[in-house]
Amino acid sequence: MNTVIFDNDGLLIDSERIINRALLWAGETMGLADMNNTALAMVGRTQASARLLCTEKYGADFDYDRLCDLKHEYIDGVLTDGYFPAKYGALEITRQLKDNGFHIAVASSSRRGYVEEELKYTGLFDLFEVILCGDNVTKSKPDPQIFLTAAERLGVSPSDCYVLEDSYNGIRAAHAAGMKPIMVPDLLPADDEMKRLAVYIADDLISAGEFILGQNP
Repeated sequence: MNTVIFDNDGLLIDSERIINRALLWAGETMGLADMNNTALAMVGRTQASARLLCTEKYGADFDYDRLCDLKHEYIDGVLTDGYFPAKYGALEITRQLKDNGFHIAVASSSRRGYVEEELKYTGLFDLFEVILCGDNVTKSKPDPQIFLTAAERLGVSPSDCYVLEDSYNGIRAAHAAGMKPIMVPDLLPADDEMKRLAVYIADDLISAGEFILGQNP
């Protein structure tokens, strides 16, 4: 096991809580019902998949672009410098894994421009060999496409990859790819399905890294 693939939002970047609050505010502004469950269901999805989810729930004429505009309006009012901070342990564990000879990559459902800007802001960008994003693939998590593509670009076998994820769909996708999922919960707790699919449930990135290094002395 010589490769670790990271999700981005809610895993490396501390963004999901603010995004969730932004979606709740946007949904309330638009008078949408049950927005809390909708917002949680959007975690780990590409923009196209999230749009489809909303139109299926609120109707084909749902104004998803307005929802996104309101979400960004809220986020812009909260972030003083326009960027989310790194999650606790993100820099430490990525550097430690790299120093120990691991291949490391990012596989995020978010759009590439946003992911690259956030990783550069937090000082993480140059540490990764491969960065794959939602606009680089045609299928959204829980489909394993993004993880399989990352392994292919790294030149490694899927069975040699750990995947660190905070979302249910991310864990499902990593398991479907034949990789070793590790869940680091953020907004979503580890339920019975996640405990069954994941090889480890970590309290944070530091403990996830300790588990990986302990399995590969």
